[in-house]
Amino acid sequence: MGSVVRYCESSMRNGFGLKYIYQFLNIPFLQLQRECLLQQLQVNARDMDASLEEIDAYARSDEHNYDSFIEMLANKRRTKQEALAGDAFT
Repeated sequence: MGSVVRYCESSMRNGFGLKYIYQFLNIPFLQLQRECLLQQLQVNARDMDASLEEIDAYARSDEHNYDSFIEMLANKRRTKQEALAGDAFT
């Protein structure tokens, strides 16, 4: 499997072939851009997997239970009210 060799005719006198040269010089930039985008896609895939795992773990936890949440809020309010009532009598 050999490398592809490219050549073009160009003229500095009248600018013939200038577009070809610009496109040819653009290739290394595009290759670098592709590598960066592929790396970003890999990072994105890892982040997405991590987020999905966190969502699944949250769904299995007690924090996801609305009844438990309401009960916890009621207990906090009750404790706060009892503390305020105890301070009022002393």
